[in-house]
Amino acid sequence: MLMCSCLVFLVADETPCAHVKERVDLSRYLRQMGPVLRADRRYRWFLTVMALWLVGSTGGAYFTVYAMERFGADAGTVMGYTLAMSAGAGLAGLIGGRAANRVGFVRVFLVGIALTAASMGVAGLTPVPSMMYLAFALTGAGGSASWMAIINLSLELAAPADVPTYYSVASVVRGPAGALAPIAAGLYLGHFPHPPLYLFCAAVCVVSGALLRRHVREPASGLAETAPPEAPEPA
Repeated sequence: MLMCSCLVFLVADETPCAHVKERVDLSRYLRQMGPVLRADRRYRWFLTVMALWLVGSTGGAYFTVYAMERFGADAGTVMGYTLAMSAGAGLAGLIGGRAANRVGFVRVFLVGIALTAASMGVAGLTPVPSMMYLAFALTGAGGSASWMAIINLSLELAAPADVPTYYSVASVVRGPAGALAPIAAGLYLGHFPHPPLYLFCAAVCVVSGALLRRHVREPASGLAETAPPEAPEPA
């Protein structure tokens, strides 16, 4: 079904945009990435925060294994955990989209990071299996809010002509962070218990949230601060 949904792009016409840069070959395009990113300190911090959040959210991939090993969760309980995660993601998507229109995606990302950190803390400290429902719901909500913000901030932080470059760089950063962190976590869990990993992930999320709050402003507020005031019309 997912492959079939992509067929619509075969018949869709892309609207020409006046702000699109001239077409260049791949080698020249890659050379342009460095100067564009060096000129945008805020986006470099955003990429750092995104990579740290990806590392911090890794623990959620092992919640089911942990619940089965420590609490003896059966298939029915695992289904309940999955439903809790889906409910958290759906609710965060509804609330986050509405909230972003009012407060911006940086704050939505900050909330998503906080929810992810909370899910790791709950999973790492809970002594009872029922609290894993909360951990799953929080990780679903945190992931939904964070991904919503990540996708949109890559578009909002860039000038219109640089959107493809910014988005492709964000995709390049997501690849290694999203692939290597689960591998490292799996190697760790082959020899050590789960709770320290979850608490480490929570700490990484706290660091990423602090960096986001300090170094990445809302795009709208940044423009408002740098735009010159309009001159009053002559009487």
